[in-house]
Amino acid sequence: MRLIPQPSNKQNIFPLFAIATFSVSALTLLLLIFHSSILKTVSTDLPASLVQLIDGRAITVNSQENLERHPEIIRRFVAEAMTLMFTWSNKQPALATWQDTSSLLTEEIRQTFESEMQFAGNAINLSNNTESLFIIKQLTQPEKISEGRWQIQISAHRILSINNIQQDTVPFIKRILVKAEDISSISLPKSPTPLQSAIYRLSEARLRIYKVCDIKDQKCTL
Repeated sequence: MRLIPQPSNKQNIFPLFAIATFSVSALTLLLLIFHSSILKTVSTDLPASLVQLIDGRAITVNSQENLERHPEIIRRFVAEAMTLMFTWSNKQPALATWQDTSSLLTEEIRQTFESEMQFAGNAINLSNNTESLFIIKQLTQPEKISEGRWQIQISAHRILSINNIQQDTVPFIKRILVKAEDISSISLPKSPTPLQSAIYRLSEARLRIYKVCDIKDQKCTL
């Protein structure tokens, strides 16, 4: 009697394997298309927002807006803002420095702070030969006042000199109040100076100083 050979298992499995592979590939393609449409919708709907880096830098990306800031972002902003405002030299005179750095303050306190900035050096003539060096001794951790607002205490010294001869040392012990902003109102000129470039990079934190008062002033945060 002649036996009829039966189909091997491999021949039976191969069509099923091919069908299963095609089904998985089709499902994967559909999922990729679905995810792609979601990502496209998210990227077009969400406005530009802030990403805070652990080293204190801040960058702007497409994300959700918020008024939260990492403490290191706030400390870096206050430290660099004060240093830029009170650092003068022959190549970077006091008046030009103030005109650029005043954009880091709200309009409500610019006039008051300008007077304090000038009168702090009343022992010498604030000419182009006047140099100022700002040295920070202590900077506290930010304390949250309300949503998007913080206070920070700074202890520093301003060393004023004319023609590299020290004339006066002015203590700077203040309470700095800052607030978060949805967008930055500072733009970069076409041919920026190093100071203007530094101010623009600092403004990416979307913070602004809205009050500067004596460290003992209990009504400062009201």
